[in-house]
Amino acid sequence: MSESVLWAGEPLSMMTIMITSQGTLTYTMFREESLAALRAKREPPPQELAKRNRWKKRVEEFAAQQRAAEEAAEQKLAAASTTADGQLSVSGIDNEHKKLFLMIYDGEYVALSKRTDFQDLPIILYRSAMAIYDKGCHAFFKDRIKVVESVEVFHHREGNPFGGPMTNVYKDYVSTSYMERRYEQVFRSTYAKDMATVLKNSRKNLAERTTPAGLWDNVLDQGKIIMEGAFKEKERLEKAMGSLKVLLSPNACGKPGIVRFMDNYNRYIGHDYPSEVSKVEVYAQPINGTYPYTEKIQTAYIERYYVNVPPTFSPDFPVPTDGEEIAVYLNKGSERPGLKWVRVSSLALRELTPDHTYTQIQLPPDVKQAMKEDKYFVVQCTYVDGKGGGPVRYYWNANGPLPSDAVQAFAKTNNILEPRRSCPTSPQ
Repeated sequence: MSESVLWAGEPLSMMTIMITSQGTLTYTMFREESLAALRAKREPPPQELAKRNRWKKRVEEFAAQQRAAEEAAEQKLAAASTTADGQLSVSGIDNEHKKLFLMIYDGEYVALSKRTDFQDLPIILYRSAMAIYDKGCHAFFKDRIKVVESVEVFHHREGNPFGGPMTNVYKDYVSTSYMERRYEQVFRSTYAKDMATVLKNSRKNLAERTTPAGLWDNVLDQGKIIMEGAFKEKERLEKAMGSLKVLLSPNACGKPGIVRFMDNYNRYIGHDYPSEVSKVEVYAQPINGTYPYTEKIQTAYIERYYVNVPPTFSPDFPVPTDGEEIAVYLNKGSERPGLKWVRVSSLALRELTPDHTYTQIQLPPDVKQAMKEDKYFVVQCTYVDGKGGGPVRYYWNANGPLPSDAVQAFAKTNNILEPRRSCPTSPQ
């Protein structure tokens, strides 16, 4: 249990109370070193207000850069008329579906599986794509086969005129498709999945919408919501189907581009590719000797993300400014053993008193001064062992200024080890 006293959004003091498994009650009090320091927290000093304004301006500038980059990417995508290798035409396709088709063509399977905006479009369109491909390009198939699928479906019930039990009548539905032999297994595995996915999307908003309390009004309202969802899904699929027909034009038949697209489409639907969390890792290659990252800025908190970096990679420690805190993630969501993430923050120490109270009162004067200067940074290196957990190590950020030897010696009692410029790739 924690109790905090707040003033203008900042905690003046905080107490944490815990009960051990043996029933022992302990508490930890986080408090200021003096009454003057406690009062000083009520109003931020001018330099702190100026710092916050700089943070706010930086966030606004970052957001503007992100919007500009997104708009430029959309314009570049709209102007693209072929794939990067020129083998498949994407002219006349809207940006939304052009992006989907290019991700399939380029084999961006993991990124595609994380896209929520496409909403199951690949599985819904798959069988239609196979039919369009066969209709326009079957003359170019090297090993064309016939695939017959049948399913027994309940049709109706018939009564016995002499009062006997009712009889269920089933009907066999048979469908015939043609394709290249290497697509057969994946094609058969998707039978009826497209319709099931359409129905799921048509009903997805039902649980989120409120309905009247009356039983019949409730049923009617639910039916209305389902119908609204079905019409929206119908419009979405008609638009996607139009784009798919443009992509799989007979004019593309026989060219390597359309074969690559269909091969990659089947590979994606059949999950025949390594994922980020699979045992078969596919690591990125450095560009100009370094690995690119994406960044997200939230006032004084900055997050950097590296994707598919190898276990031998450890980024140089960044040096924050204006009291910022920086978190660096390596392959977030992956459980590959090794260095997982890095956090860089200002030096902050407390001393534990005999009465289990954390306070700054007993800290040596040089340690207090080092913290007030707000220019020394400690780095937390967190590792995983492949089982969801791992050790944590703390180091001084040697890419920035370092405190005196006396402060470093005292900090070792708080597990802050020697200065480093990057984390070890494995805990030492």
